[in-house]
Amino acid sequence: MDSRQSKHLAADAAAGDQQALGQLFARCLPRLRRLLALKGGSALRSVELDDLVQEAWVEAVRQFPDYTYQGPDSFFRWLATVALHRLANLQRMAAAHKRDRRLERPLQGEGSTLVPGGVTPAAAGPGPGTVSVGREAEARLDAALATLSDDDREVITLARVQGLPLQEIAERIGRTKNAVALLLSRALRKLKAAMGEPEGTA
Repeated sequence: MDSRQSKHLAADAAAGDQQALGQLFARCLPRLRRLLALKGGSALRSVELDDLVQEAWVEAVRQFPDYTYQGPDSFFRWLATVALHRLANLQRMAAAHKRDRRLERPLQGEGSTLVPGGVTPAAAGPGPGTVSVGREAEARLDAALATLSDDDREVITLARVQGLPLQEIAERIGRTKNAVALLLSRALRKLKAAMGEPEGTA
């Protein structure tokens, strides 16, 4: 979305235009789903991902009066903060349920359990990306990302999904800007290799 269009939609939304706010959200939806899938990991199944996206939308509508336009990508970054806060709450609840074995109930199958609240202690089937647009490509990307280290996944998420500048990433993870640039370059090469892409591809 170009700067003028995003600024116009943000201004209309601030004036009470719910359709404009919905358009802002819809344009961010693919990136938001990818971000939450990466951050949620295998414990976040597609049904919980859909619920989480819906909860983030409801919370974003509620908090929108606090949003201030700061550029064409500022709405996504603000929305991502709202959604990641909801994800953190979900993960805390899941950890609490996991500790309380009395709240677990058995599922049919190989002795797995379902924790009330919808998060399973272990992965259940394909990753969440397989239900989004371009399922096969998303599944390949999820599988490739799973082979990377936590640091590699984190820097790719911050740089390529959240769109943060290198300096901000450096401040977040406690490294120099040059170290982040090197880490990102290596992480992307590893990701391409895991996806079977030759060196030098974009």
